[in-house]
Amino acid sequence: MEVGDLVFAPGPSCIVPVRRAKNRRAGEWTTDTLKSARSRRDVPLPPWLAAKLVSYLASTHRRAAEPTAPLWPNRALGGARRRGCRAVAPLDFTEPCDMGAYYKNLLKPALEAVGLPASRPATDAPAVEGVRLHDLRHTFAVLRLSAGVHFMQVSQWLGHATYSLTLDVYGGYIPTEDGGAANNLPESQAPAKSAETPNNVVNLFGRQSV
Repeated sequence: MEVGDLVFAPGPSCIVPVRRAKNRRAGEWTTDTLKSARSRRDVPLPPWLAAKLVSYLASTHRRAAEPTAPLWPNRALGGARRRGCRAVAPLDFTEPCDMGAYYKNLLKPALEAVGLPASRPATDAPAVEGVRLHDLRHTFAVLRLSAGVHFMQVSQWLGHATYSLTLDVYGGYIPTEDGGAANNLPESQAPAKSAETPNNVVNLFGRQSV
């Protein structure tokens, strides 16, 4: 994400229009298309997160006035400074955050601090397949559906190609009261016989004399 990907309004409120993807090829970041046309979407952020982003851009981000600057900076190679017992490289606001380094240096310690498993490669012990970054997306979907947000809205936020895909993956998390009202279909009254009833109309209310 870049700074210009955040669209703020008073409140504060913030919408993130998702229109492109970025991939790293041969050490260079390139702009790419999304998976499908349905992947183009506008994702509203909760007010508390919008407020934190306003504060982050105002007080922390060194290139907040540049729309194409990376929203989340990387750690600079070399030049590490000490923080407690370990060396921490300074933030580099010219490079987007490296997801592998983010997982290793931030998310993995946070997961283990709260007792959740973090992925680890096989070394002296067997490999561990723990919580992934992508699991945060699943968590968001489950929390929103469990709170009663309509599955079509959640599907749009996720950028799923079809609504049925959302139901296939997350249907079990939709509360039964959401769309699960009692079947109150009223009993229909038998219509009066008419000689002009079309042949392709099925008589559901009794046999018709031949």
